[in-house]
Amino acid sequence: MYVHGPNPPYDWTGRYVDGPALSRVVHLPVVAGSLDDLTGTGTVAVPAGRWRLGDPLRIALADSTEVSLRVVAVVDDQIDLARTLLLPAALLTGHTGAPLADLVYLDLEPGADTGPATAAAAAGGGTLMPTAQFHATLDAEGDRLNTLATVALLGMALLYTAIGIANTLLMATSGRARDVAVLRLSGATPAQVLRTIGAEAVLVTALGAVLAVVAVVPAVAGLVLALRVRNPDVLLAVPWWPLAAIAGTCLAIALAASLIPAAVLVRRQPADLASTWE
Repeated sequence: MYVHGPNPPYDWTGRYVDGPALSRVVHLPVVAGSLDDLTGTGTVAVPAGRWRLGDPLRIALADSTEVSLRVVAVVDDQIDLARTLLLPAALLTGHTGAPLADLVYLDLEPGADTGPATAAAAAGGGTLMPTAQFHATLDAEGDRLNTLATVALLGMALLYTAIGIANTLLMATSGRARDVAVLRLSGATPAQVLRTIGAEAVLVTALGAVLAVVAVVPAVAGLVLALRVRNPDVLLAVPWWPLAAIAGTCLAIALAASLIPAAVLVRRQPADLASTWE
């Protein structure tokens, strides 16, 4: 839906709910008004920070119908209700082609028979599950979508990064003919030269990883602190295996791009290398 204001209309998400019954199954931090007043077709509950109790609000529903509503409840800012309006269920009638609810919260007595609820859910194409399992399912789906988005956004960037690493080290090592000549004329064996160049590649990769951590940590720490203002239970989960795989891949590319041209150089006579122009 679209919310009208001083600027061009901006899109929000609308959730149609049974206001008086909502507080019995979902605990929302209402800071002004009451969800019991979320009835009829002219009321709305809003997140804190934009409107006050009693303010008028004009929106365009999903079918482009424009309605004028009155704020009857203000809910404290929540991550899962960001840019979300709570609308009375009666307002849904006539404005959607799918009038059935997509989510029903039940407050059952301990030990109650769940058979009738399970049958009712199945008849509507739904599934009855405990709250913890429901949130776990949502989290799993969110993780899957986040993973797909990460692969789509960063996959190409990582590919070009790998090409950049290989190209830079390949050219740098190929241009070090005189350095290799100095090592060889100083008595170093080809194996020792290769080990030296390999150690340099490992050092460069490690330095790059350290700099990456230094660049990322402040941004991630700031994001975690900002999220904890809204939800103190926010935890930082570091994907160690993907990070280790990326670092290992970069190291393998750096070693290959350094050792392959170095192996070609050490096969030449040191005197010939010493006369090579940089």
